[in-house]
Amino acid sequence: MADYPMPEQLPSLKLYLRKRYGGELSASDVRAIADYADSIAGKRGVSLDGPAPGEDEQPERATTRRTASRTTKPTKKPTTKGGTS
Repeated sequence: MADYPMPEQLPSLKLYLRKRYGGELSASDVRAIADYADSIAGKRGVSLDGPAPGEDEQPERATTRRTASRTTKPTKKPTTKGGTS
């Protein structure tokens, strides 16, 4: 879009939760969720700070899509015989 400022990165999880669920989650709830997410990410060796510079600019590998080779027969709708009496 013309003249629309594009953010350079996503907001932090805490900021997102406060904005999205501010009236439903307390500050301690937001902190607990963010701390839990950080804990899981740390166990998996993942950074929640976003990609390293240039990391997300690598071309993605094309995936091959498989299609079914057999054809299906069209189904016939049941017909009603006779009329109303």
